[in-house]
Amino acid sequence: MGAFRVLLPLLMLHVGVLLSCSNNDGIQLPEQEALTSGPRYAVAVEQYVRIHGEPSREATVVAHLRRGDVATITAHSAFVDNINEVLSRWYEVEATGGSGWVFGGHLSLFNRRTQAENSAASLE
Repeated sequence: MGAFRVLLPLLMLHVGVLLSCSNNDGIQLPEQEALTSGPRYAVAVEQYVRIHGEPSREATVVAHLRRGDVATITAHSAFVDNINEVLSRWYEVEATGGSGWVFGGHLSLFNRRTQAENSAASLE
C-alpha cells in the first residue's frame, strides 16, 4: 500500500507531462539564436567581407571586414543559407569596422580569441 501512494502521484505527473506536450503549429521560431555555445570569434578570410543589417544577402550593407579582421560573434541565424553552393549560417558580429550579419562562408570560426588572432596573423 505504501508503494502505491508513491507510484500513483508519479504516474499522474508523467501522464500530465505527456498530455501537455502537443503539436504547436502556431509557434514561430526566431530567425536568430543567442549564442550559448559554439564559436565566439570569427576571422574574415576573403579580401572584403560585407556586413549586412539583416541575415540576408539582399539586406543593406552597413560595414565591411577586411581579410584577417577578427570579430566577436554575438549570435547566429537559426537557418542555414546556400550562397554560391556554400551552406552556412549567418553570424551576427561586432568588429572595429562595425556590427551586423556576415555569411559564415566568408569566415573562419574559433572558440578562443587567441586562436582567431593567430589565424588572422597567418593570413597577412
